[in-house]
Amino acid sequence: DRDCTFDGTVVSTFVDTATHDGGFSVVLFEQVWTGTMYCATDTSAYEFADTVYLRSTDTQFLAYESLWSDTAMVFLQEPIQEGETWNPFPGEGGAIATVTNTNKTVITPAGTFTGCVEVLITALRDTQYRLEMVFAESVGLAKLSELSEEGSRVDILRSYTIP
Repeated sequence: DRDCTFDGTVVSTFVDTATHDGGFSVVLFEQVWTGTMYCATDTSAYEFADTVYLRSTDTQFLAYESLWSDTAMVFLQEPIQEGETWNPFPGEGGAIATVTNTNKTVITPAGTFTGCVEVLITALRDTQYRLEMVFAESVGLAKLSELSEEGSRVDILRSYTIP
């Protein structure tokens, strides 16, 4: 168990679209984490790259770990109403997602977005874990804040293009 915090930036970049093994399209984003990892026993430069696979359906916004993963995390689900809840990890327990605001304003380097939907995911067993996401209409995820025992991070939208 490492007691670490990360201080730096996370940059998400659109990479491509692809077909999941399930036959549906996903959008690929590369996330590059660059900064410093502060741990109880040492401090070191940190760089990590990961690919995120996102899918939007008529009623849900999903994230997959890979093109062959059978399960997805449900970031957003209809109906989008304050107080609406769901299990963000279908088939598993341990967390609850709640729509906490349907008219949030978020300011990012990419602009100011109004009328955003805020979702809070909390772990049922780990009272320290919180994941807060803010979705801007027609843009997607504009801000993500994560707090856990290992530390915290905030990702914000720096730019976007609407095709």
